[in-house]
Amino acid sequence: MLVFLDESGRLDSSDDIDNPTIAGIIVPERSMEEVARQLLQFKQELCPANVDPENYELKSSKLLRHSAGAWKIEFAERFFTSYLTSIEDLKVVAVVARRPSKLLPAQNVLLPLHHRWIISKVSNYIETNCPSDYAIFIYDSQGAESDSCLSTQFTQFLFKHKEGQEYLSSIVPTPFFGESSLICGIELADMVAGCLSRHRDEYLNQNRDRAPYFSRLNRYVKLIENKKAELSRKANDFEENAIRYVSERTMEKVLAHIERGMLLSEESSDDILSNE
Repeated sequence: MLVFLDESGRLDSSDDIDNPTIAGIIVPERSMEEVARQLLQFKQELCPANVDPENYELKSSKLLRHSAGAWKIEFAERFFTSYLTSIEDLKVVAVVARRPSKLLPAQNVLLPLHHRWIISKVSNYIETNCPSDYAIFIYDSQGAESDSCLSTQFTQFLFKHKEGQEYLSSIVPTPFFGESSLICGIELADMVAGCLSRHRDEYLNQNRDRAPYFSRLNRYVKLIENKKAELSRKANDFEENAIRYVSERTMEKVLAHIERGMLLSEESSDDILSNE
């Protein structure tokens, strides 16, 4: 099973997104050729004459911004209402985290908590729906230094953390990295993450002047929710949700742990969410 991941906004760096989001697109390996073929056909149908469809990269920052032009609005509309919904085997997991009062420090040792939540969801999906399979994580490349750091964090979490070790039966413990312009699964993850983060921003800001924009994003989010991965209830009766919205209160709790030097090295994902 392939899991393509991308982030919209960052919790450890400044940007204009108040609800940074990481999204994962889960697709069986056998389906990837058809997914890529359909996406190219989709681009060929919708790209204007002056845009090369084979080299056009789907980017939520271009297609989903408030000021997007008519053809980009139509592109996004068709992407969510036609293309995304047509891929039967595609499933979505995501974490939308409200930015805390301060930036989270870029940790060099521990895998960021929102990445751990994604791993937990993917593992749950694999064990629930295809227990004989393994998930291979493919991230959007952020450059050699960042990729190396995340790879180390990812591997050490799965091998050395008590919680991470529980996922070794369903997760290949080595992440891969690729250029989003070359890997359609990362393009899809970018569109989903961008839609969820922008929708949450608009929902919490309640800007009446942008009501039509919010309405459009709201329709797209409902279509994304129809593609949520089916997860089982955990043994402690903690209800897992494939798309989780993490409150500012919880992110402040994470920040407080880090500032006190506790660094979440022993706590499980469920412990951090227990007071949500």
